[in-house]
Amino acid sequence: MRQHTNNRSDIIRSGEGTSGWSNGTAWLLGIINSMYCFGASDGAIHIAEEMQSPSRRLPQIMNMTLAIGLCTAVPLLAVLIVAMKDMDGVMNAGMPAVELLYQATGSTRVTVALSVLLTVIYAACLPPQWVTCGRLAWAFARDRGTPFPDFFDNIDKRLEFPLRTTIASTVFAAIYGLIYLASTTAFNSIITSAITLLNLSYAIPQAILVTRGRAQCLPKRPLDLGRWGYVCNVFAPLWIIVLGVMICFPPDLPVTLGSMNYSAPVLVALFLIILVFWGLIGDEFKGPNIDWEMLDLKNDTPSDSSTDVVEPNINL
Repeated sequence: MRQHTNNRSDIIRSGEGTSGWSNGTAWLLGIINSMYCFGASDGAIHIAEEMQSPSRRLPQIMNMTLAIGLCTAVPLLAVLIVAMKDMDGVMNAGMPAVELLYQATGSTRVTVALSVLLTVIYAACLPPQWVTCGRLAWAFARDRGTPFPDFFDNIDKRLEFPLRTTIASTVFAAIYGLIYLASTTAFNSIITSAITLLNLSYAIPQAILVTRGRAQCLPKRPLDLGRWGYVCNVFAPLWIIVLGVMICFPPDLPVTLGSMNYSAPVLVALFLIILVFWGLIGDEFKGPNIDWEMLDLKNDTPSDSSTDVVEPNINL
């Protein structure tokens, strides 16, 4: 085993940043970027209608997802940081992840093998993203919230799957990815804006629970935090406010045309697009028709009887 003699105290040494921001601001910007890792933690929610006992299993799946990420990502990052020899080399490399793996292992073959493994993992994550986007688009079309809703709310009878919206989402994602060829800064800003909007969609229900009361808004459920739930309900909106402000900061100082942060223009543009669509088809939007019987706690009671199995009602 190769011995590392370099002093790892430089990992936490101040003054190593190259962004031009102060240490505190740079730290906040770095923490906010890590929010991207939680972007898909709610993926299981989009198949809740096809899941038995969703009120019990969805919290289990989401919490397990975070626990698995914590137990795998943190040790891996700790090892890579300690094994890193040249921070500047990693930051200035064309492929920082590959350079970091090479510094940690010292072997070209191992680096290539790990890089291939990461590529396979990333590629395997793409189809679930398309499926998720397709189901979201289908649910929105079912509620008359998209153009041509009669076309997009179709369920393929053979596959029992929203095929049309899934294909449309895949094509849109492919075209959307072309932005990266024109401007990596604009592409990254749009991606970051998507994370902001996702967290905003989480914070709005949290704020409603605080203002109206958890007992008045939440049904009976297996996972009930009680009064401790208010800690999450208050923290989430406050953190999203900080996130929304910091995420619009430019990544580097001084700011140039190439390093401009497009998050604020993107958020405004998306808001205007939503207003335009609301003006055009807002009158047709019906909202979701919730199957409360399926969500009722009595359907979460395990039983050997087939009558306790709640079949998904995909044609609500």
